[in-house]
Amino acid sequence: MSAKPQQSALIGQGNQLKLASGACSNSGKKSLNEDAFSFKQPTRSTNSTKGTVAVIADGVSYASEAAKASRYCVNEFTAEYFQCPHTWSTQHAISQVLAKINNRLSDKNNQTEKTTSRGESFISTTTQRSSTGSQWLSTLSGVIFKSATAHIFHVGDTNICRIRDNKLTHLTQKHNRKLGNHTSVLTRVIGADKHLKVDYQQITIRPGDQFVLTTDGVHEYIDEHTLVELCGSNDSVEKISQRIVRQAQQNASQDDQTCLLVRIDEMPTLKPEEIRQEFADKVIPPPLQDGQILDGFKVIRSLHASSRSHLYLVKEILTERFYMLKAPSLNFENDEVYLQGFIREAWVGAQVKHPAIMRIYPPKTDSKFLYHVCEYIKGHTLRQWMHDHPHPSCGQVRQILEQIANALRIFKRLQIIHRDLKPENLMIDLNGQVKLIDYGTASVAALAENMNNINEDYPLGTVNYIAPETLINLSSSYQSDLFSLGVIAYEMLTGRFPYPTKTSVRYHVNNKSRSIQKWHYRSALDFRNDLPFWLDLALRKAVESDPEIRYQAYSEFITDISTPNEQAEIEYAHRPLIEREPVKFWQTVSILLALLLIISLIF
Repeated sequence: MSAKPQQSALIGQGNQLKLASGACSNSGKKSLNEDAFSFKQPTRSTNSTKGTVAVIADGVSYASEAAKASRYCVNEFTAEYFQCPHTWSTQHAISQVLAKINNRLSDKNNQTEKTTSRGESFISTTTQRSSTGSQWLSTLSGVIFKSATAHIFHVGDTNICRIRDNKLTHLTQKHNRKLGNHTSVLTRVIGADKHLKVDYQQITIRPGDQFVLTTDGVHEYIDEHTLVELCGSNDSVEKISQRIVRQAQQNASQDDQTCLLVRIDEMPTLKPEEIRQEFADKVIPPPLQDGQILDGFKVIRSLHASSRSHLYLVKEILTERFYMLKAPSLNFENDEVYLQGFIREAWVGAQVKHPAIMRIYPPKTDSKFLYHVCEYIKGHTLRQWMHDHPHPSCGQVRQILEQIANALRIFKRLQIIHRDLKPENLMIDLNGQVKLIDYGTASVAALAENMNNINEDYPLGTVNYIAPETLINLSSSYQSDLFSLGVIAYEMLTGRFPYPTKTSVRYHVNNKSRSIQKWHYRSALDFRNDLPFWLDLALRKAVESDPEIRYQAYSEFITDISTPNEQAEIEYAHRPLIEREPVKFWQTVSILLALLLIISLIF
């Protein structure tokens, strides 16, 4: 780990979906190949709203214009989809484009299809029929890769499967029905009917995923084990797709053989709604014991356990790398606010890439459990450092505060408010690098716009570190985090808090105190008289109960705890005693009133 933080966080940089594609198509016993495919990765600006299209089609064999139909479906879908309004959802755009293509082909077809007694249209795939007109009929299956989601759509008997961690998952089902031993019928096809039913689903993608799109001349002749083995090669996707088609040929396939292979090489950070979908059906794992294995992660030891969460040191068996695994406590399995915070933490930890911010990685396998895989930080919490250094020098404290401020500046730049800044949520690694952790209570501008946040009717954070405005009216800003930073600085230097403990979450919730006037600062010099006066002034301003008077920038605070602010000293000296020392003022007034009362009683 680097002890020197970078100057900027890597967010929105290199955060694009990167795919690799390869395809191979070969005609079977017919001279004309009736399969078609397309892969279109648009410009960067369009990609953010439209994604990348991979589509495959197989013209119905008996139809006179099967080859034209398959090419028409593929080409028109790709062209029409990218012309859809940007405000349309992906599913709506797919539905509208397919409906338009289907209507056009249906209009071309002037022959009535066979109908069962139930009125269901069937297209024979093995028999020839005479026709008085041209027939434009085709299957169609495709994937639109957008952000961290794959949108799957499907009509007919072409096939889409995903290979992840050497496991194959079928993403489509054949729309056909067997009649006897050698005859099958398609129950859905483009162009056969004015009403088209399309299968649609969306799934979350991960780096390393491979999507294999094939026509029946391939997937009917290659078993799943062989397909997984072929896709496990280190060759290019182009060569792998060629090898898949060649394998189908060697297995006696006489139909047209087409394979379109797409591999996810790099993907953007999950959007909030995608994280919500990813975690929707997951359950909280029970407390883990040393040696237990969860999704390929072996528990080395428990690092921390509380009523809110469990933290373990784990080793990934496959790579032998160490991580921290964080799981919610079973106490919160029905707590919507807490679980939303856990999802929010995953998003923040994956979004921000900076040495001062702990990284969070998504699980690498399909898991039914809810947990985070976090960067392993060798070191200790700031709380432990404070136990080990009960009387630190100003220089030691200043060095740590500067790093915390750097991390908070990164958050501010990204419109993130931590809201639970405390010594327990700050780690110091072996190189002295301070890292900010635990983002479950963070307020994120992007999430406020994209997620249906559950209302919080209780101040989030930890007693004695929460800013007054958060306690009083649940509002928070960057000045709220700065207040917490000031409290930490005060506590590091004195071992105390700048305000009486009654001004805490519990006090304000139970007593409904609504005024910042009840917050009276206690000078750090009362507990440590070797501190310079100008440093106490900086601490006082950092923890001002009124956020308007508080520092407006982290850099101002760091500057004022490093060098005397003469202007601040002058302004403080000219403030009335009731503002400078309200407690001492009223104590003095009380003493004077008591003396006056005694004098009046005597005389």
